[in-house]
Amino acid sequence: MKNYIDCMNEISDDELFDGLLGFGMFAEKLPPIFTSEHFLDYCKNNPSILGQSKPNRYVYFESIRNTNVPRALGIPTPICYGKLCLELKDNWDKIKDVFRNNTLNDNYKVSRIHIRKRQNSEALLKMTYGEEMEDDDNDDSIDADMIPLTTESEIYHESLFSMNYKNWKIDGDPLMDFSLGPHTSNVLSEILLTSIDKELREKGYLFIRNIDDYTCYTESYEKAENFLNDLVTELRKYNFALNHKKTLIKELPQATAEEWIQVLSDKQVIGRYGTIDYNTARSYLDSAILVMNNNSKNASSLLFAIKVLGNPSIGISNSAKKYCIKKMCSLAIIYPYLVPNIDKYVFDAFNASIFEIELFTQKLYEDSVKQRNYEGICYALYFAIKYNFMISIEKESIINSIDCLSKLLLWLYSCKYEFDQMKNDLLNEARRLVTVNEFDENWIFLYEVLPESELQNEWKTMKAAGISFIKNVI
Repeated sequence: MKNYIDCMNEISDDELFDGLLGFGMFAEKLPPIFTSEHFLDYCKNNPSILGQSKPNRYVYFESIRNTNVPRALGIPTPICYGKLCLELKDNWDKIKDVFRNNTLNDNYKVSRIHIRKRQNSEALLKMTYGEEMEDDDNDDSIDADMIPLTTESEIYHESLFSMNYKNWKIDGDPLMDFSLGPHTSNVLSEILLTSIDKELREKGYLFIRNIDDYTCYTESYEKAENFLNDLVTELRKYNFALNHKKTLIKELPQATAEEWIQVLSDKQVIGRYGTIDYNTARSYLDSAILVMNNNSKNASSLLFAIKVLGNPSIGISNSAKKYCIKKMCSLAIIYPYLVPNIDKYVFDAFNASIFEIELFTQKLYEDSVKQRNYEGICYALYFAIKYNFMISIEKESIINSIDCLSKLLLWLYSCKYEFDQMKNDLLNEARRLVTVNEFDENWIFLYEVLPESELQNEWKTMKAAGISFIKNVI
Protein backbone atom coordinates (compact mmCIF):
# COMPACT_ATOMS: atom_id res chain seq x y z
CA MET A 1 0.00 0.00 0.00
CA LYS A 2 1.41 3.37 -1.01
CA ASN A 3 1.55 6.09 1.59
CA TYR A 4 0.83 9.74 0.97
CA ILE A 5 4.34 10.89 0.13
CA ASP A 6 4.92 7.90 -2.17
CA CYS A 7 2.13 9.22 -4.39
CA MET A 8 3.62 12.70 -4.36
CA ASN A 9 7.14 11.50 -5.11
CA GLU A 10 5.90 9.85 -8.30
CA ILE A 11 5.14 13.31 -9.70
CA SER A 12 8.05 15.36 -11.03
CA ASP A 13 7.93 19.14 -11.01
CA ASP A 14 7.61 19.17 -14.81
CA GLU A 15 4.72 16.69 -14.67
CA LEU A 16 3.06 18.82 -12.00
CA PHE A 17 3.32 21.93 -14.17
CA ASP A 18 2.06 20.18 -17.30
CA GLY A 19 -0.84 18.52 -15.52
CA LEU A 20 -2.03 21.60 -13.67
CA LEU A 21 -1.64 24.08 -16.51
CA GLY A 22 -2.45 21.87 -19.49
CA PHE A 23 -5.29 19.86 -17.98
CA GLY A 24 -6.40 21.39 -14.68
CA MET A 25 -7.60 24.86 -15.60
CA PHE A 26 -11.23 24.11 -16.47
CA ALA A 27 -13.69 22.39 -14.13
CA GLU A 28 -15.09 19.05 -15.29
CA LYS A 29 -18.63 20.31 -14.75
CA LEU A 30 -18.26 22.46 -17.87
CA PRO A 31 -19.29 21.21 -21.30
CA PRO A 32 -16.21 19.38 -22.65
CA ILE A 33 -15.21 22.01 -25.19
CA PHE A 34 -12.52 23.78 -23.20
CA THR A 35 -8.79 23.12 -23.28
CA SER A 36 -5.60 24.77 -22.06
CA GLU A 37 -3.23 22.38 -23.86
CA HIS A 38 -2.33 24.95 -26.52
CA PHE A 39 -1.70 27.53 -23.83
CA LEU A 40 0.63 25.09 -22.06
CA ASP A 41 2.69 24.68 -25.24
CA TYR A 42 2.70 28.44 -25.73
CA CYS A 43 4.03 29.02 -22.19
CA LYS A 44 6.78 26.46 -22.68
CA ASN A 45 7.89 28.18 -25.87
CA ASN A 46 7.47 31.66 -24.36
CA PRO A 47 8.39 31.30 -20.67
CA SER A 48 8.73 35.05 -20.14
CA ILE A 49 4.95 35.43 -20.42
CA LEU A 50 4.65 33.96 -16.92
CA GLY A 51 7.06 36.48 -15.45
CA GLN A 52 5.16 39.23 -13.71
CA SER A 53 1.40 39.10 -13.39
CA LYS A 54 -0.98 41.31 -11.46
CA PRO A 55 -3.91 39.94 -9.46
CA ASN A 56 -6.93 39.30 -11.66
CA ARG A 57 -10.59 38.57 -11.25
CA TYR A 58 -12.06 35.42 -12.79
CA VAL A 59 -15.00 34.06 -14.75
CA TYR A 60 -17.76 33.10 -12.33
CA PHE A 61 -20.22 30.32 -13.07
CA GLU A 62 -22.53 28.03 -11.16
CA SER A 63 -23.10 24.28 -11.33
CA ILE A 64 -26.20 22.64 -9.88
CA ARG A 65 -25.53 20.36 -6.92
CA ASN A 66 -27.28 17.08 -6.20
CA THR A 67 -29.56 19.02 -3.81
CA ASN A 68 -30.66 21.31 -6.68
CA VAL A 69 -28.82 24.34 -5.31
CA PRO A 70 -25.91 25.96 -7.16
CA ARG A 71 -22.23 25.55 -6.40
CA ALA A 72 -20.04 28.56 -7.21
CA LEU A 73 -17.06 27.81 -9.47
CA GLY A 74 -14.60 29.90 -11.43
CA ILE A 75 -12.18 30.00 -14.35
CA PRO A 76 -8.99 31.98 -13.65
CA THR A 77 -7.32 34.18 -16.24
CA PRO A 78 -4.66 32.07 -17.99
CA ILE A 79 -1.58 34.18 -17.24
CA CYS A 80 -2.41 34.42 -13.55
CA TYR A 81 -3.16 30.71 -13.38
CA GLY A 82 0.01 29.87 -15.28
CA LYS A 83 2.05 31.93 -12.83
CA LEU A 84 0.53 29.98 -9.94
CA CYS A 85 1.35 26.68 -11.65
CA LEU A 86 4.93 27.87 -12.17
CA GLU A 87 5.27 28.81 -8.49
CA LEU A 88 4.07 25.36 -7.47
CA LYS A 89 6.52 23.77 -9.91
CA ASP A 90 9.46 25.85 -8.65
CA ASN A 91 8.63 24.99 -5.03
CA TRP A 92 7.51 21.39 -5.53
CA ASP A 93 10.40 19.90 -3.53
CA LYS A 94 9.62 22.19 -0.59
CA ILE A 95 5.93 21.38 -0.83
CA LYS A 96 6.68 17.65 -0.79
CA ASP A 97 8.78 18.20 2.33
CA VAL A 98 5.71 19.72 3.98
CA PHE A 99 3.60 16.75 2.91
CA ARG A 100 6.27 14.34 4.15
CA ASN A 101 6.52 16.00 7.56
CA ASN A 102 2.76 16.26 7.96
CA THR A 103 2.10 12.62 7.10
CA LEU A 104 5.27 10.94 8.39
CA ASN A 105 3.65 9.26 11.38
CA ASP A 106 0.37 8.30 9.73
CA ASN A 107 -0.55 4.64 10.20
CA TYR A 108 -3.04 4.94 7.35
CA LYS A 109 -3.78 7.51 4.68
CA VAL A 110 -5.80 10.27 6.31
CA SER A 111 -6.34 12.34 3.17
CA ARG A 112 -8.36 10.22 0.75
CA ILE A 113 -8.46 12.66 -2.17
CA HIS A 114 -5.27 14.13 -3.54
CA ILE A 115 -3.31 14.39 -6.76
CA ARG A 116 -1.59 11.23 -7.89
CA LYS A 117 -0.19 9.93 -11.14
CA ARG A 118 -2.65 8.06 -13.28
CA GLN A 119 -2.08 4.33 -13.39
CA ASN A 120 -2.11 1.94 -16.35
CA SER A 121 -2.44 4.75 -18.83
CA GLU A 122 -0.22 6.96 -20.92
CA ALA A 123 -2.68 9.83 -20.60
CA LEU A 124 -1.51 12.66 -18.40
CA LEU A 125 -4.37 13.40 -15.98
CA LYS A 126 -7.87 12.44 -14.94
CA MET A 127 -10.12 14.18 -12.42
CA THR A 128 -12.93 12.04 -11.08
CA TYR A 129 -15.18 12.32 -8.06
CA GLY A 130 -15.94 8.65 -7.83
CA GLU A 131 -14.25 5.34 -8.39
CA GLU A 132 -14.21 4.08 -11.95
CA MET A 133 -16.55 1.30 -12.88
CA GLU A 134 -14.62 -1.92 -12.76
CA ASP A 135 -15.35 -5.19 -14.50
CA ASP A 136 -12.17 -7.15 -13.85
CA ASP A 137 -14.00 -10.40 -13.33
CA ASN A 138 -15.88 -10.16 -16.64
CA ASP A 139 -19.10 -11.31 -15.07
CA ASP A 140 -22.57 -9.85 -15.42
CA SER A 141 -23.25 -9.28 -11.74
CA ILE A 142 -23.81 -5.82 -10.30
CA ASP A 143 -22.14 -5.10 -7.02
CA ALA A 144 -21.04 -2.04 -5.10
CA ASP A 145 -17.45 -2.24 -6.33
CA MET A 146 -18.62 -1.65 -9.90
CA ILE A 147 -20.45 1.55 -9.01
CA PRO A 148 -18.93 4.93 -8.12
CA LEU A 149 -19.12 5.36 -4.36
CA THR A 150 -19.82 9.04 -4.87
CA THR A 151 -21.78 10.42 -7.73
CA GLU A 152 -20.35 13.76 -8.75
CA SER A 153 -19.79 14.38 -12.44
CA GLU A 154 -17.59 11.79 -14.08
CA ILE A 155 -16.55 13.59 -17.26
CA TYR A 156 -13.06 12.36 -18.01
CA HIS A 157 -10.25 14.52 -19.29
CA GLU A 158 -6.74 13.47 -20.18
CA SER A 159 -4.62 14.78 -17.39
CA LEU A 160 -1.61 14.16 -15.20
CA PHE A 161 -3.21 13.16 -11.93
CA SER A 162 -6.17 11.25 -10.68
CA MET A 163 -8.07 12.59 -7.69
CA ASN A 164 -10.25 9.73 -6.57
CA TYR A 165 -12.57 9.37 -3.65
CA LYS A 166 -11.46 6.47 -1.50
CA ASN A 167 -9.14 4.57 -3.82
CA TRP A 168 -9.11 1.67 -1.39
CA LYS A 169 -7.02 -0.72 -3.51
CA ILE A 170 -4.05 1.63 -3.13
CA ASP A 171 -4.82 3.56 0.02
CA GLY A 172 -6.37 0.85 2.17
CA ASP A 173 -9.69 1.41 3.92
CA PRO A 174 -9.45 2.13 7.65
CA LEU A 175 -13.16 2.90 8.07
CA MET A 176 -14.14 -0.62 9.06
CA ASP A 177 -11.36 -0.82 11.64
CA PHE A 178 -12.43 2.47 13.19
CA SER A 179 -16.12 1.60 13.32
CA LEU A 180 -15.27 -1.65 15.09
CA GLY A 181 -12.99 -0.54 17.94
CA PRO A 182 -7.76 20.21 -7.17
CA HIS A 183 -5.76 20.70 -9.37
CA THR A 184 -3.96 23.85 -8.01
CA SER A 185 -6.60 24.57 -5.38
CA ASN A 186 -6.28 20.99 -4.21
CA VAL A 187 -2.50 21.27 -3.91
CA LEU A 188 -2.76 24.52 -1.98
CA SER A 189 -5.50 23.26 0.32
CA GLU A 190 -3.59 20.04 0.97
CA ILE A 191 -0.59 22.01 2.23
CA LEU A 192 -2.75 23.57 4.92
CA LEU A 193 -5.08 20.67 5.63
CA THR A 194 -2.32 18.08 6.07
CA SER A 195 -0.88 20.44 8.68
CA ILE A 196 -4.23 20.43 10.45
CA ASP A 197 -4.37 16.64 10.10
CA LYS A 198 -0.99 16.36 11.80
CA GLU A 199 -2.16 18.36 14.82
CA LEU A 200 -5.37 16.34 15.14
CA ARG A 201 -3.56 13.03 14.75
CA GLU A 202 -1.09 13.97 17.50
CA LYS A 203 -4.09 14.45 19.80
CA GLY A 204 -4.95 10.80 19.24
CA TYR A 205 -7.98 11.11 16.97
CA LEU A 206 -8.82 8.45 14.36
CA PHE A 207 -10.23 10.15 11.29
CA ILE A 208 -10.09 10.47 7.53
CA ARG A 209 -10.54 13.50 5.28
CA ASN A 210 -12.09 13.78 1.80
CA ILE A 211 -10.72 17.14 0.66
CA ASP A 212 -12.34 19.23 3.44
CA ASP A 213 -14.86 16.69 4.76
CA TYR A 214 -13.73 15.00 7.99
CA THR A 215 -15.01 11.69 9.35
CA CYS A 216 -13.83 10.85 12.88
CA TYR A 217 -14.57 7.82 15.07
CA THR A 218 -14.54 8.28 18.85
CA GLU A 219 -15.36 6.19 21.92
CA SER A 220 -18.01 8.55 23.23
CA TYR A 221 -20.21 11.49 22.38
CA GLU A 222 -18.08 13.70 24.61
CA LYS A 223 -14.91 12.81 22.69
CA ALA A 224 -16.71 13.52 19.42
CA GLU A 225 -17.48 17.01 20.71
CA ASN A 226 -13.83 17.37 21.71
CA PHE A 227 -12.78 16.51 18.15
CA LEU A 228 -15.08 19.17 16.73
CA ASN A 229 -13.74 21.76 19.16
CA ASP A 230 -10.14 20.87 18.31
CA LEU A 231 -10.95 20.90 14.60
CA VAL A 232 -12.48 24.38 14.89
CA THR A 233 -9.37 25.57 16.74
CA GLU A 234 -7.00 24.25 14.07
CA LEU A 235 -9.13 25.59 11.22
CA ARG A 236 -9.12 29.06 12.72
CA LYS A 237 -5.34 29.16 12.60
CA TYR A 238 -5.68 29.37 8.82
CA ASN A 239 -8.85 31.50 8.77
CA PHE A 240 -10.99 28.48 7.89
CA ALA A 241 -14.40 27.87 9.42
CA LEU A 242 -16.43 24.76 10.15
CA ASN A 243 -19.71 24.43 8.28
CA HIS A 244 -22.01 23.65 11.19
CA LYS A 245 -24.96 22.94 8.87
CA LYS A 246 -23.08 19.94 7.48
CA THR A 247 -21.68 18.79 10.83
CA LEU A 248 -23.33 16.05 12.89
CA ILE A 249 -22.52 13.37 15.43
CA LYS A 250 -23.92 9.87 14.88
CA GLU A 251 -23.87 6.90 17.18
CA LEU A 252 -22.14 3.69 16.09
CA PRO A 253 -22.57 1.25 14.50
CA GLN A 254 -23.14 2.91 11.13
CA ALA A 255 -23.29 1.35 7.70
CA THR A 256 -20.02 1.47 5.75
CA ALA A 257 -21.78 3.24 2.85
CA GLU A 258 -24.73 5.58 2.65
CA GLU A 259 -27.97 3.69 3.17
CA TRP A 260 -29.39 4.54 -0.24
CA ILE A 261 -26.29 3.14 -1.94
CA GLN A 262 -26.83 -0.16 -0.17
CA VAL A 263 -30.51 -0.17 -1.08
CA LEU A 264 -29.78 0.33 -4.77
CA SER A 265 -26.82 -2.02 -4.75
CA ASP A 266 -29.03 -4.79 -3.39
CA LYS A 267 -31.74 -4.10 -5.94
CA GLN A 268 -32.03 -6.63 -8.78
CA VAL A 269 -31.17 -5.03 -12.10
CA ILE A 270 -30.57 -8.05 -14.33
CA GLY A 271 -33.69 -9.64 -15.80
CA ARG A 272 -34.36 -13.35 -16.20
CA TYR A 273 -32.70 -13.47 -19.61
CA GLY A 274 -29.41 -12.07 -18.33
CA THR A 275 -30.01 -8.51 -19.52
CA ILE A 276 -31.69 -5.38 -18.22
CA ASP A 277 -35.28 -5.64 -19.44
CA TYR A 278 -38.09 -3.11 -19.38
CA ASN A 279 -39.55 -4.22 -16.05
CA THR A 280 -36.23 -4.29 -14.17
CA ALA A 281 -35.20 -0.91 -15.61
CA ARG A 282 -38.49 0.68 -14.59
CA SER A 283 -38.38 -0.92 -11.15
CA TYR A 284 -34.79 0.18 -10.58
CA LEU A 285 -35.46 3.81 -11.52
CA ASP A 286 -38.63 3.80 -9.40
CA SER A 287 -36.54 2.60 -6.46
CA ALA A 288 -34.00 5.36 -7.08
CA ILE A 289 -36.77 7.96 -7.10
CA LEU A 290 -38.22 6.56 -3.88
CA VAL A 291 -34.79 6.63 -2.25
CA MET A 292 -34.34 10.24 -3.38
CA ASN A 293 -37.70 11.27 -1.95
CA ASN A 294 -36.77 9.64 1.35
CA ASN A 295 -33.37 11.33 1.35
CA SER A 296 -34.26 15.04 1.29
CA LYS A 297 -34.54 15.11 -2.53
CA ASN A 298 -30.85 14.27 -2.90
CA ALA A 299 -30.49 13.45 -6.61
CA SER A 300 -27.30 11.45 -6.08
CA SER A 301 -29.39 8.28 -6.05
CA LEU A 302 -30.72 9.11 -9.51
CA LEU A 303 -27.25 9.57 -10.94
CA PHE A 304 -26.18 6.33 -9.27
CA ALA A 305 -29.06 4.51 -10.96
CA ILE A 306 -28.36 6.09 -14.34
CA LYS A 307 -24.75 4.91 -14.17
CA VAL A 308 -25.81 1.39 -13.22
CA LEU A 309 -28.32 1.08 -16.05
CA GLY A 310 -25.93 2.76 -18.49
CA ASN A 311 -23.07 0.41 -17.70
CA PRO A 312 -21.85 -0.70 -21.16
CA SER A 313 -20.80 -4.13 -19.87
CA ILE A 314 -24.42 -5.11 -19.24
CA GLY A 315 -26.86 -6.02 -21.99
CA ILE A 316 -30.13 -4.13 -22.19
CA SER A 317 -33.28 -4.77 -24.22
CA ASN A 318 -34.55 -2.28 -26.81
CA SER A 319 -37.71 -1.61 -24.83
CA ALA A 320 -35.62 -0.90 -21.73
CA LYS A 321 -33.42 1.47 -23.73
CA LYS A 322 -36.43 3.43 -24.95
CA TYR A 323 -37.82 3.63 -21.44
CA CYS A 324 -34.49 4.73 -19.96
CA ILE A 325 -34.00 7.47 -22.55
CA LYS A 326 -37.46 8.93 -21.97
CA LYS A 327 -37.43 8.59 -18.17
CA MET A 328 -33.85 9.76 -17.63
CA CYS A 329 -34.28 12.78 -19.90
CA SER A 330 -37.42 13.72 -17.97
CA LEU A 331 -35.55 13.40 -14.69
CA ALA A 332 -32.68 15.54 -16.00
CA ILE A 333 -35.11 18.35 -16.80
CA ILE A 334 -36.43 18.25 -13.23
CA TYR A 335 -33.01 17.70 -11.64
CA PRO A 336 -30.40 19.64 -13.68
CA TYR A 337 -27.66 18.07 -11.57
CA LEU A 338 -27.96 15.09 -13.94
CA VAL A 339 -27.40 17.10 -17.13
CA PRO A 340 -23.57 16.93 -17.32
CA ASN A 341 -23.84 13.11 -17.29
CA ILE A 342 -26.70 12.73 -19.75
CA ASP A 343 -24.49 12.60 -22.84
CA LYS A 344 -22.33 9.69 -21.71
CA TYR A 345 -24.76 7.65 -19.66
CA VAL A 346 -27.95 8.18 -21.67
CA PHE A 347 -27.33 9.42 -25.23
CA ASP A 348 -24.28 7.21 -25.78
CA ALA A 349 -25.21 4.30 -23.52
CA PHE A 350 -28.67 3.78 -25.03
CA ASN A 351 -27.98 4.97 -28.59
CA ALA A 352 -30.50 7.80 -28.40
CA SER A 353 -31.74 9.09 -31.75
CA ILE A 354 -31.06 12.64 -32.88
CA PHE A 355 -34.79 13.28 -32.64
CA GLU A 356 -34.83 12.22 -28.98
CA ILE A 357 -31.74 14.31 -28.20
CA GLU A 358 -33.24 17.32 -29.97
CA LEU A 359 -36.50 17.09 -28.02
CA PHE A 360 -34.59 16.93 -24.75
CA THR A 361 -32.28 19.78 -25.72
CA GLN A 362 -35.11 22.15 -26.66
CA LYS A 363 -36.90 21.44 -23.37
CA LEU A 364 -33.65 21.83 -21.43
CA TYR A 365 -33.01 25.19 -23.05
CA GLU A 366 -36.54 26.51 -22.42
CA ASP A 367 -36.59 25.44 -18.77
CA SER A 368 -33.07 26.72 -18.15
CA VAL A 369 -33.95 30.15 -19.53
CA LYS A 370 -36.98 30.36 -17.23
CA GLN A 371 -34.91 29.31 -14.21
CA ARG A 372 -31.85 31.35 -15.24
CA ASN A 373 -29.88 28.13 -15.09
CA TYR A 374 -26.94 29.13 -17.27
CA GLU A 375 -25.28 25.75 -16.90
CA GLY A 376 -28.35 24.19 -18.52
CA ILE A 377 -28.29 26.81 -21.29
CA CYS A 378 -24.63 26.02 -21.98
CA TYR A 379 -25.31 22.30 -22.23
CA ALA A 380 -28.33 22.84 -24.49
CA LEU A 381 -26.21 24.89 -26.89
CA TYR A 382 -23.40 22.33 -26.64
CA PHE A 383 -25.74 19.46 -27.56
CA ALA A 384 -27.12 21.47 -30.49
CA ILE A 385 -23.56 22.04 -31.73
CA LYS A 386 -22.34 18.49 -31.14
CA TYR A 387 -25.34 16.70 -32.67
CA ASN A 388 -25.89 19.13 -35.56
CA PHE A 389 -29.37 20.50 -35.05
CA MET A 390 -30.81 23.95 -34.42
CA ILE A 391 -33.09 24.86 -31.52
CA SER A 392 -35.43 27.78 -30.99
CA ILE A 393 -33.48 30.48 -29.14
CA GLU A 394 -34.22 33.91 -27.74
CA LYS A 395 -30.77 35.40 -28.18
CA GLU A 396 -31.54 38.49 -26.09
CA SER A 397 -32.03 36.42 -22.93
CA ILE A 398 -28.43 35.25 -23.25
CA ILE A 399 -26.79 38.38 -24.68
CA ASN A 400 -28.36 40.56 -21.97
CA SER A 401 -27.45 38.11 -19.20
CA ILE A 402 -24.51 38.31 -16.84
CA ASP A 403 -23.24 34.87 -17.82
CA CYS A 404 -20.01 34.76 -19.80
CA LEU A 405 -20.07 31.07 -20.71
CA SER A 406 -23.56 30.99 -22.19
CA LYS A 407 -22.57 33.96 -24.38
CA LEU A 408 -19.53 32.04 -25.55
CA LEU A 409 -21.60 28.92 -26.33
CA LEU A 410 -24.09 31.07 -28.21
CA TRP A 411 -21.19 32.53 -30.22
CA LEU A 412 -20.01 29.03 -31.16
CA TYR A 413 -23.59 28.07 -32.03
CA SER A 414 -23.99 31.14 -34.25
CA CYS A 415 -20.66 30.41 -35.96
CA LYS A 416 -21.68 26.82 -36.68
CA TYR A 417 -24.97 27.78 -38.28
CA GLU A 418 -23.71 31.07 -39.78
CA PHE A 419 -26.16 33.35 -38.00
CA ASP A 420 -24.44 36.58 -38.97
CA GLN A 421 -26.78 38.93 -37.11
CA MET A 422 -26.40 36.91 -33.91
CA LYS A 423 -22.63 36.93 -34.31
CA ASN A 424 -22.67 40.68 -34.80
CA ASP A 425 -24.83 41.20 -31.70
CA LEU A 426 -22.44 39.08 -29.62
CA LEU A 427 -19.45 40.95 -30.99
CA ASN A 428 -21.04 44.23 -29.94
CA GLU A 429 -21.70 42.79 -26.48
CA ALA A 430 -18.05 41.81 -26.21
CA ARG A 431 -17.01 45.35 -27.12
CA ARG A 432 -19.41 46.77 -24.53
CA LEU A 433 -17.93 44.60 -21.78
CA VAL A 434 -14.46 45.88 -22.63
CA THR A 435 -15.61 49.49 -22.33
CA VAL A 436 -17.09 48.92 -18.87
CA ASN A 437 -13.84 47.34 -17.65
CA GLU A 438 -15.20 43.82 -17.20
CA PHE A 439 -12.55 41.96 -19.17
CA ASP A 440 -11.32 39.58 -16.45
CA GLU A 441 -14.82 38.40 -15.49
CA ASN A 442 -15.57 37.64 -19.14
CA TRP A 443 -12.10 36.90 -20.48
CA ILE A 444 -12.79 33.63 -22.26
CA PHE A 445 -15.78 35.08 -24.14
CA LEU A 446 -13.98 38.30 -25.03
CA TYR A 447 -10.72 36.61 -26.00
CA GLU A 448 -12.39 34.08 -28.29
CA VAL A 449 -14.79 36.57 -29.89
CA LEU A 450 -12.77 39.76 -30.33
CA PRO A 451 -10.30 40.05 -33.21
CA GLU A 452 -6.59 40.48 -32.50
CA SER A 453 -6.79 44.17 -33.38
CA GLU A 454 -9.17 44.82 -30.46
CA LEU A 455 -7.09 43.00 -27.83
CA GLN A 456 -4.20 44.36 -25.81
CA ASN A 457 -0.97 43.24 -24.14
CA GLU A 458 -0.55 39.48 -23.61
CA TRP A 459 -4.04 38.79 -24.95
CA LYS A 460 -3.09 40.33 -28.28
CA THR A 461 0.17 38.37 -28.36
CA MET A 462 -1.57 35.07 -27.64
CA LYS A 463 -4.25 35.73 -30.24
CA ALA A 464 -1.59 36.52 -32.83
CA ALA A 465 0.02 33.16 -32.02
CA GLY A 466 -3.26 31.36 -32.72
CA ILE A 467 -3.87 30.23 -29.14
CA SER A 468 -7.44 29.17 -28.40
CA PHE A 469 -9.05 27.72 -25.29
CA ILE A 470 -11.82 26.06 -27.28
CA LYS A 471 -11.66 22.64 -28.89
CA ASN A 472 -12.70 22.34 -32.51
CA VAL A 473 -16.40 21.67 -32.04
CA ILE A 474 -17.83 23.40 -35.10
